[in-house]
Amino acid sequence: KKIEPACEDVPEDFVRSLMTSPVALKLYPYPYRCALSICSDLDFVTPHDFLAIHRFLNTTHQTSMGPGVGLEIGDSFWMYAAGPHPEQRLAYFDGLEPREGPWAGMIRDFIRAGFLDCLHTYGDFHQYGGFRRELAVQGVRQFHDQGLRLDVWTNHGDRHNFQNIDEPWSLGDVMHTRSANGETFQTVEYHMDLTRALGIVFCWRSVDLTQVWGQGRPLGPADVMTRERLRHPRTHLRWLRRQLREGWGADGANALLKPVQLRDGSSLISFARYGRFSQDRADDLEHVLSESHLSQLVRQEGVAVIYTHLGKRCRPNGPPIPTGAQAGLRRLARAVGRGQAFVTTTSRLLTYCHVRGQVRYTVREDHEALRIVLEPEFEPHELAGLTWYVESPKRARVFLGERELEIRANPVDHTGRASVSVPWAPLDPRRLDQYLNVPMPRL
Repeated sequence: KKIEPACEDVPEDFVRSLMTSPVALKLYPYPYRCALSICSDLDFVTPHDFLAIHRFLNTTHQTSMGPGVGLEIGDSFWMYAAGPHPEQRLAYFDGLEPREGPWAGMIRDFIRAGFLDCLHTYGDFHQYGGFRRELAVQGVRQFHDQGLRLDVWTNHGDRHNFQNIDEPWSLGDVMHTRSANGETFQTVEYHMDLTRALGIVFCWRSVDLTQVWGQGRPLGPADVMTRERLRHPRTHLRWLRRQLREGWGADGANALLKPVQLRDGSSLISFARYGRFSQDRADDLEHVLSESHLSQLVRQEGVAVIYTHLGKRCRPNGPPIPTGAQAGLRRLARAVGRGQAFVTTTSRLLTYCHVRGQVRYTVREDHEALRIVLEPEFEPHELAGLTWYVESPKRARVFLGERELEIRANPVDHTGRASVSVPWAPLDPRRLDQYLNVPMPRL
């Protein structure tokens, strides 16, 4: 039914934009029904294991574990490594020295290709300590000179890692400390101003570990009344109070992303990782990526960032990825092939979810086209993957302000609705063929 303007000076296309429109922003890129990332901390992984792991994860080449699964899964790294044998850890610098280590070139190439996307703090100071602001200055300067930026930070290790942020015992986001007599001193471990300049937007802290499988969906009774929670009633009651305070909806306690204010007054976006500190080995991926778990994520249309250590396994002398985890990753690859699970690196998934949650648009329709006009809050490349259900993809056009964006028309998906998408460009592992095709000699 046609709605007449209330007065003659109101444009008809403006009135049409206020009408209920058959346009809806899809949760995930076409044709996927859920989203997943494996966010691995690099503890215990040697550079040689790292390459064997990513040959299997990122390519379909023949490997010692059979054909690779060809998934877009990233990883983390350090800038520094304290303690003995730093060459056996995936660190950019040579121990704590200002010179580049033996893996610096490889780390640069993996960052530029998009497969190293998380900074697992500035370095591994586990048991040894020794982090100082000067190390952050040196690292950030080097990365700026190389044109390298990172947007994901994950805390690491024990209490010797003072560079962690927003932990009760950490100092990375504490500008000043106070002595017993009230004097104030500049904290020598403070680095958050430098870290933000590096490009960090998203952070993970120990409180961001969740046992709820699948974020971005309302919590249900099955999430609350689990056997694990009932075995620890006090912990469960504390958790339950937090959920009641934050809300049960997809944007409440079970949100993937939440703003967090740090102790220096700055802010970042924290993200939830699924897992348990007691089940953090690669072997545990066999359960996390079970058929029932993946089916549940698809059915509930959730998003999960999995907490693990791909280099930590029950049999150190076994294959780089345990047999059970290999099977789980192959199940995940099949879910991707069926158009069910959207799998990408942690950085790309967090950016997509953040943009999708923040983007604002209006819909304008006339006899020529259906126009979806986005407010110019983001850059065009940040909009990749956004998908709108529309009645007629051939008539749809998408604009960022006044600039028209390239879109692709999609056939109907599991909902029976057609859609249009801003194209999503997969990462290209062929950029790393010099590492992933040829075994590297041991140092």
